[in-house]
Amino acid sequence: MKVTCPNCGTFGSLALFASDADARHCVQLAAKLPPAVERSLFAYLQLFAPAKRVQTWKKMRTLLGELVPAIEAQRVERHGRPWTAPHAAWIAAFDEMVDKRDKLTLPLKSNGYLFEILAGGANRVEAAAEEAREQSRRPVRSSTESEIPRAAISDAVLRTQIAAENRVRARMGKPPMSPDEEAAFLAREGRTQTQE
Repeated sequence: MKVTCPNCGTFGSLALFASDADARHCVQLAAKLPPAVERSLFAYLQLFAPAKRVQTWKKMRTLLGELVPAIEAQRVERHGRPWTAPHAAWIAAFDEMVDKRDKLTLPLKSNGYLFEILAGGANRVEAAAEEAREQSRRPVRSSTESEIPRAAISDAVLRTQIAAENRVRARMGKPPMSPDEEAAFLAREGRTQTQE
């Protein structure tokens, strides 16, 4: 009886597949994965196939031996640290690699670029989570503070003081503060009068 591998296209007798230790090991490794991950993984593994030859079971076993434990752990090691990589992230990374096949140098030699995609995605997720934590730690400003800047309130207080001084002067029969006197008053209070 002849059978064909649905993923790599290799065909031969069932006895040949059953007796090949690498083929058996590949089936055992693949059986550990959720079906959605498995489909995307085998599409990705085609990027390692030589142009005019069939992918060998030995090469598939090596690749699966590196990928399956990382997929099961939902982690990838890159740049000297572990990155969280849930199954959805693996599927997205496999699909991205397959979609970019025309821009890649094929056959691929390692999983390095795949791991870069996973680490980059995990880094973006961590950065967004950190930003959300920082936002939640910041004090909530009252509606008054958000509508009227603190500097505007201080300027209004100083203008009120100038107006009060001018009323006192008027009661005493003195002329109101001149623009130069107002500027000196504001400077003395540590402010400069803003032009309106």
